[in-house]
Amino acid sequence: MKKLCTLALSTIGIAVLASSVSAADNVKISVNGSFIDFTGDQPPIIQNGRTLVPFRAVFEKIGAVVDWNEYTKVCTASYNGKTVGIAIDNTAVTVNGKIIAQSDVPAQIINNRTMVPVRVLSENLGLNVAWDNKTKTVSVRVVSETPQQDIGEEKAVSIALEDAGVDAAEAMMLNVKLDREYSGNVYDVEFRTPTMEYDYEIDAATGKILSVDKDAESIQIIPAPVTPTVPQEKLSDDDALQTALKDAGLDKTQVSRIKVERDFDDGIEKYEVEFVLGRTEYSYEINAATGDIIGKEIDND
Repeated sequence: MKKLCTLALSTIGIAVLASSVSAADNVKISVNGSFIDFTGDQPPIIQNGRTLVPFRAVFEKIGAVVDWNEYTKVCTASYNGKTVGIAIDNTAVTVNGKIIAQSDVPAQIINNRTMVPVRVLSENLGLNVAWDNKTKTVSVRVVSETPQQDIGEEKAVSIALEDAGVDAAEAMMLNVKLDREYSGNVYDVEFRTPTMEYDYEIDAATGKILSVDKDAESIQIIPAPVTPTVPQEKLSDDDALQTALKDAGLDKTQVSRIKVERDFDDGIEKYEVEFVLGRTEYSYEINAATGDIIGKEIDND
């Protein structure tokens, strides 16, 4: 009977441990926007609601100097004048030698890898830590030492209007919004004219135009009587491509993934032209009858 009780208790203990650790392959770690590849190594795990990560792989990626004391079983990471430490099978977290926090889960050895609670150590090094439950991703980012510069809403609007060739008095339904993203703050500037709708994304720190979206507005025009003329020859696919390349200041030999399609939109026959240069994607809409550019979007990946 004693052996049976011992076996039952052991079985329960294994079940509890298994229930407290999530599937490792669901957890991803991003450091300053770059994901760490744990292929062939011990991946991160979630234990009791806390993410444990391979100590050396993650904190060296951050740029910290890592150390391991075999005698005390303490691992430390030094970054920007601070040193955080935690001992194996211990929850106490030290900063510059003083205990300042307690982790909900201890550091531990799994598959010969030192696994540590990423949030409490990273935040005590002065880093930003975010969790995306939908993608099971922990994002660790270095906090900028100096405040991010901001060109301001007025300058962002001026940059967009100048690029569009639109006078401020002509812009209607002007809307400016500051979006805060991991890659940096971005101004979203939207406005329209009687014939075109514009949507700009502008880097709030540098004023660089990150993307442009232009859509021709559908307006009713009562045509005046005209004398019949010989129909104008429509652009060819190559003509449309060359028009887009010329506007982008590029040559056909420089780009890849070229795509040219003819389409109709609100009764206007147009070409949709796409191509890629490096990590920049260009998309154009060109009037098939006149060769005029009626839409342009540039995305920097």
